[in-house]
Amino acid sequence: MHSVPIVTTRSHRGLWENHVEGRPDLSRSFSSRAEAIESGVAQAISLGYEHRIEESAPTGTIIDAAGDRPDAAASPATTDEDGMPVDNPSG
Repeated sequence: MHSVPIVTTRSHRGLWENHVEGRPDLSRSFSSRAEAIESGVAQAISLGYEHRIEESAPTGTIIDAAGDRPDAAASPATTDEDGMPVDNPSG
């Protein structure tokens, strides 16, 4: 029995993602649920795939994957110990 591949629209790390089964190169992220669903349906139709929506409560927070790693570089300070702006090293 052969099953039809699936495009799954789901919440992932504070964004909405269309995960394309067997084709990770076609997966995309969106800031809005509605935009992700619209794109996921269109993508599933064009590929001949099934579309599913994985329901979850929105967190409202976008999570930086690098922040999960202990080796991730911290952002440089923007103020000194007196609260005054520091020189901008990037110009």
